[in-house]
Amino acid sequence: MTNLLLFGDANSRACIASIRALKGKNCRIHIAVQGGGLSWMYRVLPYAYYWLTRKVRVFSYSSTTEACFLASLDSLRRLIGAFSVLPMGESLVRTMLKNHEKLSKKGIFLISPAITYNEYCQLSNKESFCRLCESYGIAAPKIIKMPSRFAQSYLCKPKEYGVHKTVLTAPMLVRNGAEHDCLINSEIDFNRHFFQEYIEGESYYYCALFRKGAKQLHFSQKNLIQQPKGKSIIKAIPYDLDAGVIDKIDSMMRGISYDGVMMFELRKTNNTGQFVAIECNPRLWGPLQLPLDNNVNFVTGLVFGKFDEPAERYKYGYVWSGGLPIFKNSFDQYGYQVWVGGANGLRFLDIWKRFDTLIYYLIDRIHGLIKK
Repeated sequence: MTNLLLFGDANSRACIASIRALKGKNCRIHIAVQGGGLSWMYRVLPYAYYWLTRKVRVFSYSSTTEACFLASLDSLRRLIGAFSVLPMGESLVRTMLKNHEKLSKKGIFLISPAITYNEYCQLSNKESFCRLCESYGIAAPKIIKMPSRFAQSYLCKPKEYGVHKTVLTAPMLVRNGAEHDCLINSEIDFNRHFFQEYIEGESYYYCALFRKGAKQLHFSQKNLIQQPKGKSIIKAIPYDLDAGVIDKIDSMMRGISYDGVMMFELRKTNNTGQFVAIECNPRLWGPLQLPLDNNVNFVTGLVFGKFDEPAERYKYGYVWSGGLPIFKNSFDQYGYQVWVGGANGLRFLDIWKRFDTLIYYLIDRIHGLIKK
């Protein structure tokens, strides 16, 4: 029976969706969560039902340094034996790929075996991803010089992922002169960043599983509500993307012989209707529950190479209500129907408002209201 490890606090929404996807499968599920004491207990809350019913085991790990993280994995291997890890959490996936040979000799494997560290970085790093897209005829936002003064909205992005006080951890949207001045006067190392035009338009995800460049499974969605500055998705629905757009992305993945799952974000420009590539996450993503609810199981496809029959039609939309309290004047901004209404007869299901996570849903909502 396969031992599977999931990093519970790297992406809790992807993690709980993965646990649901693996229900009844021939595997033992283990959750690793950072920290200790009350903070550790709070991070375990999303998985409390599975932990208390002994369907998963929960362990602690440390990622304060690369050495600590690798030592945590080695300690866990001595407890449970050889195990495989689902790819979630940017820094954790990078560390495992960087140390692939060392870890595999100990019986610790990241599930995406054919992708190397450099291949992963080519997709995940913002600048190299844009260059790669352009080489395959996929439109990307125009790279511009660093503006000396503010003229129109633009993005400042790190060229490569890095944990350093002079490097942004996420793209920064600059919308006015005050934000421009704040950026210019910051401690950011601009040699490690690049600048792009900001694209106004609707957001879409193209999600797929590849085996050495051959597509095995795919799903597309339209994102109705997203947290500010391009962060997590709050509400989404299934969507049939244009075949021409999909073909170009598939061609790129064949060209680099990509192996594993990926989420490719696109934006449809307001002025021309063109689809433009924004970024790619070559790992499991937050709203993974949406394809799962619609009978597209990326997790079992990734782990076991088994695929369910696709649904004749999609029935469900996705909501993460816990992400709402950060908004100000939410109803004024998005409209009443976006919050409570359906779309083409779809029923919206909350990622946490379910039997197996109801306690966490209630606590998370109370916590969100307190923060608000």
